[in-house]
Amino acid sequence: MKTLSLSLAALLLSCAAAFAQHTPLPKPVAFAAHLQSIRAELEKPDEALNLGEFTLSVQRMIDPSIDVASNLQRLDGMARDIRATFPIMANSRVKVEALKKYLYMAGPWNDNRPFQYDLDDPLGKNLRNKLLSSYLDSHKGNCVSMPSLFVVLGQRIGLDVTLATVPRHIFVKYRDESGQLYNIEATSGGGFARDVWMRQLYEMTDLSLRTGIYMRPLSKKEAAVEMVDTLLEFYAANGVLQPRVDLALLLLGYAPKHVNGMLHLAAAYGWMAEVSYMLDYNSPDPRMPLKERLKYRELSQQVMEWEQRAQALGWRPSNPEAESAYLRRVEEARKSL
Repeated sequence: MKTLSLSLAALLLSCAAAFAQHTPLPKPVAFAAHLQSIRAELEKPDEALNLGEFTLSVQRMIDPSIDVASNLQRLDGMARDIRATFPIMANSRVKVEALKKYLYMAGPWNDNRPFQYDLDDPLGKNLRNKLLSSYLDSHKGNCVSMPSLFVVLGQRIGLDVTLATVPRHIFVKYRDESGQLYNIEATSGGGFARDVWMRQLYEMTDLSLRTGIYMRPLSKKEAAVEMVDTLLEFYAANGVLQPRVDLALLLLGYAPKHVNGMLHLAAAYGWMAEVSYMLDYNSPDPRMPLKERLKYRELSQQVMEWEQRAQALGWRPSNPEAESAYLRRVEEARKSL
């Protein structure tokens, strides 16, 4: 399609591989129910929004076998076990270290199975590996499931923690009693990471930092929106178009700087134009009826508009060299085991 940019064309071509999964697609009636349920949760005040319950409920839309209640009980039990290790008058740093020990050091508290990065799926191609319930079962996760568990447990034990993003990656922001912010890499044993190191590791424009699409601690509602991305990926993997558009627009209503939502819109509108018109008529030439030609043009304009909005906030297409460097680091980590 001539109106698509090269970056969006690449995104369209890569969707099937990037979002590969094996969960059957729900019946169409479920899409409206998904949207209504997510909207109802996002309309709640922040203090009533439980990130763990919200995440599990959204991910149950992908895998109906997820038992939300039992997983919440498991999270509550983990939080109780961590709190039981606190000394009297423990400060936030002590709590952070207790949480890190519980998750990343082998011991009876985790059945001698520390929670680890899944080196067999470094790019997160298996969507199931992003699910919080799968991480709790396997103790192997990625940059979606690992920081989400850290934050969900951290909030349960009284820490001021939330999610933050850099290109194609989620990490943890922790604020201590003095108001000082720290970066925590849940995918790397909960280590602290300086801003300068994050900038060296993840390619970001200065504009993206000024606009706050990266490196900024997300509000509770923005963190919840970030957890819905996995459902958008599920829709993308199964070629679900209009519900993907509707969901992305809903999320942007609560998180206007949610770049992933913009890119999902651009990709979905691109597929709509491609599938509905290009495959039927080969090209938008005069043989296409005027009504459909105008619709095709409108969809193409939506593709460009949403990518331009993302770029105006400082987003740039992923760099293949950066991905190759990341895979080399993963291979080095695998060899060191």
